[in-house]
Amino acid sequence: MAQELGLSSVRTGSCGSDSFQDVGSGLKAAETTALMGIMLVYNLIRKEMLEVAEQAGVIPRRVSFRHSLQLIRVFCMAEAWIMSPGNLPKRLGGLCEMMGLLILPERRPKRRYKRHVKIKMSSYKRNPGKPIAKGSK
Repeated sequence: MAQELGLSSVRTGSCGSDSFQDVGSGLKAAETTALMGIMLVYNLIRKEMLEVAEQAGVIPRRVSFRHSLQLIRVFCMAEAWIMSPGNLPKRLGGLCEMMGLLILPERRPKRRYKRHVKIKMSSYKRNPGKPIAKGSK
């Protein structure tokens, strides 16, 4: 899994491919409200990730934003509507425990292998170069 480092996770993980491209420089009231809603959800998920990270004793960036978003989305759409309001706090505690499973491994400080340029794959045979003349070295 890749490390998630900010708002780009929201653009790629939560809204679809062209939600942010549609919002132009001349924001209308509905677009502003939608954008504020997205930012509110982003901050609430990050807050929940912070609580999970504090319980686990790791930095908050090590909790996967994308998977946290998916888990909270499924919880809200499936479980929160069905259960009685008295059971909601207990189930939210279970949600935090499940989010504890979303902790990413630490980032490696160095590469394991050296970088190299990959050979471009082609359906044509490779040219071995000019053939050497018989009289030359």
